[in-house]
Amino acid sequence: MPDLSCDALNCAHNKNRRCSINSIIVGGRYAKNSVGTCCENFTEQTTPETLTSRELTDLSIDCQAKNCRYNSDCNCYANSVSIGGRDACECRETECSTFRKK
Repeated sequence: MPDLSCDALNCAHNKNRRCSINSIIVGGRYAKNSVGTCCENFTEQTTPETLTSRELTDLSIDCQAKNCRYNSDCNCYANSVSIGGRDACECRETECSTFRKK
């Protein structure tokens, strides 16, 4: 299971810079760099936190970025994944900072 850190502080799923859901989708089918990717699960936090932090026992990352070296059959195989987007208000303002071009 990869370690997933998240810098998208406005995301409803972000709990202490960790994602609180067990499956995410990294978009950016034709991305050539990290800016061309996004976390499609980003949901802007509009109310005070209601989710509680929880320990994830299984995390899957569906990666649509076919040009990323960590993508194999649309699954991410990086040991550690970082999602960026500190001031993001929508998913297109996020990115997979771990993206590395093949």
